[in-house]
Amino acid sequence: MKQHTLHRVLIAFLLLAAPVAPCFSHELQTRHATVVYQQEDQLLRFNHRISVTSFSRHKKDARAITVSDEVRSKLDSIIEKIEVLLHVYPGDLKFNVLLTTAADVQRHYKDYYGIDNEYIAFYCRQNRTVFISVDDVNEYVLAHELTHVVIDQYFRDPPSATMQEVLAQFVETHIEF
Repeated sequence: MKQHTLHRVLIAFLLLAAPVAPCFSHELQTRHATVVYQQEDQLLRFNHRISVTSFSRHKKDARAITVSDEVRSKLDSIIEKIEVLLHVYPGDLKFNVLLTTAADVQRHYKDYYGIDNEYIAFYCRQNRTVFISVDDVNEYVLAHELTHVVIDQYFRDPPSATMQEVLAQFVETHIEF
């Protein structure tokens, strides 16, 4: 009897929580990242907004390349460009990318740091996750946030927040796509 009641309470809780905490049911693995998103169109929009020229040249010769393949290639390519630009190469670079809305990015930031903002993307060191607004991102914003990932995972004692921001802005302005 107690298990039955507990089971009913659990189901009620999940049903009530569902509209508040959307299910990120899709995952895409790259060499370094796990990309998590709710709907297929988010991955399509993300892919469309990230332009990596070197990838586009190779794409013309590829047969039956998928959106997932493109996103994998673009993310890994940007990471490699950042590593070369900064001359830092983290050993086992692993992180998450959460594709979502600007409102959700801002809500997550407030949840983690207790501060209201109007960010369209940020990197959370606590769980090694880049939160990105799919409708606002571009390759420079993505490179900026991925620089935080590289710095975080390269240095045992990361530089100050100010220095990390300087390095991320350096990459954002000097990276070539």
